[in-house]
Amino acid sequence: MTWSSRYDAIAEAIAALLGPEAEVVLHDLATDTILRIVNPLSRREAGDPSLLDLEEGDLAPGRSVLGPYEKAGPSGDRIRSVSAVLPGDDGRPAGLLCVNLGLGRVDAAARLLAGLFPPPAPRPEPLFRRDWREAINLILRDRLAAAGLSADRLDRAGRIALVAAIDAEGLLEMRHAAAYVAAQLGISRATLYADRAAARARSQAAA
Repeated sequence: MTWSSRYDAIAEAIAALLGPEAEVVLHDLATDTILRIVNPLSRREAGDPSLLDLEEGDLAPGRSVLGPYEKAGPSGDRIRSVSAVLPGDDGRPAGLLCVNLGLGRVDAAARLLAGLFPPPAPRPEPLFRRDWREAINLILRDRLAAAGLSADRLDRAGRIALVAAIDAEGLLEMRHAAAYVAAQLGISRATLYADRAAARARSQAAA
């Protein structure tokens, strides 16, 4: 069994999982040729030159994965790729297993969606002047987006900061607002009031 034959099933499995937009290529570093290619989106064949032109030291010791990185396909579509350095029988780098995922259809879908949903016009503020729920929703959206979290992933410090931002706008004084915020954060009203007290205490201490 040659070193490369150990990776044939892996190449087939990756291609089967990712589907027809994924090209999987097994390169031989010693001969700079393609040993195997599954879903040949690049129109290459086994036996074609790899054109890697690697030199001594290009593959740093201990660096087994290269990428993900981007390149262009024959039609100019974006391709997102990752390469794994494969050891030979002596443990030295003998090959590369490259997975090339074509993004042409993804980009086309993104353009279609962008056309269907163009940037919205400025919202009519008079309709929202007294809508405290919308004001709370905007604070929740902006703060959670900035933190890269959902409400149920906030720790107590993050939750207190969020409650402080809502409280600073006077929104918790609105009737039913406390129950609304508590429900949005998945906490009880008692916990919400404790968080507000902690936020106010911190604000006073910092003043």
